[in-house]
Amino acid sequence: MGYPMRYDIGLDRWVVDLDDGSEYPLHCGDGFSIYFSNSFIRCRIEFGREWYICIGNVKFNLRKQEKYRVLI
Repeated sequence: MGYPMRYDIGLDRWVVDLDDGSEYPLHCGDGFSIYFSNSFIRCRIEFGREWYICIGNVKFNLRKQEKYRVLI
């Protein structure tokens, strides 16, 4: 369930790989749900010095070498 989200070095942004083979590039302020601890949690993606997600008032840095499971 959900789609893989990965960092695309050529685009310098995170993208979501959709079932039809296309990519959905994410932009600052985009909202989605990320899989964490056996459930999906609403968040939004932002960029400062690095890409990070905000869940409420808490910020988490994304690791470029990781893939994450998301719902958009």
